[in-house]
Amino acid sequence: MEPPSEEELSAEELSGEDLSAEDLSGDELSAEELSEEDSDDGGAPAAPVPGVFELGDFVFYPQIGHCDVGEVIHDAQTGLELLELNPQDSSTGNRILVPLGQAAGRGIRHAGDSPGVIEEILGSDFEPTIDDVAERLDLITAQEREGTVRSLALALKRLHFRHEEKIISREEERRRSRIRKWLVVEYMTEKEGTSGQAQSAITRLLSRTMKAVRERRLEDARRERQEQRAKRKADEAARRARRRGRS
Repeated sequence: MEPPSEEELSAEELSGEDLSAEDLSGDELSAEELSEEDSDDGGAPAAPVPGVFELGDFVFYPQIGHCDVGEVIHDAQTGLELLELNPQDSSTGNRILVPLGQAAGRGIRHAGDSPGVIEEILGSDFEPTIDDVAERLDLITAQEREGTVRSLALALKRLHFRHEEKIISREEERRRSRIRKWLVVEYMTEKEGTSGQAQSAITRLLSRTMKAVRERRLEDARRERQEQRAKRKADEAARRARRRGRS
């Protein structure tokens, strides 16, 4: 995954109160601040991590990417238990430490947790395009933040359509590449296949869907030509009838 652009949030900002290894020696977070963060969900208790995330699990953290679950680390300074996540893509930086009580509420989920969803979404018709660039990117960002397989597949399909229409911005192209990489990993994990198999399957699904769009356009154009010919014939017949009436 590429480093966030200037207009995007950093990994630390995206994850709220996540810590890097260096943060443990500082005092950016107090126990009170973290307990306030825990109450942001309206008071509902967060799902306990034991039985949800275990050592060695392969998970997806929205907008950060795929990670291996490490150990639970006790921070003596704050008294907090921190879940260690090791990003698969080393370009994202060091490990991420998430307060244990907040891990389940961050959208972190097991990779490959939605069998069949990639085929369902990428194999279905494209949604209507959005003309406003800022509005399009806001939607893509929201889908990335949600981070489910369904939302990522919807985002990729929307970006792929613009790519095929050759009306994609540089930022949208960057997002398309990043989201596709995430979905390749999801597909590999779900199917227990290789990267090449996942790439081929995603390309095949998107190509088939785009082909259906082009065929529909050709059919619509053919029907429009037929209607125009029929109208011209009707108009010509009406003119002949008027001329006969005047003679």
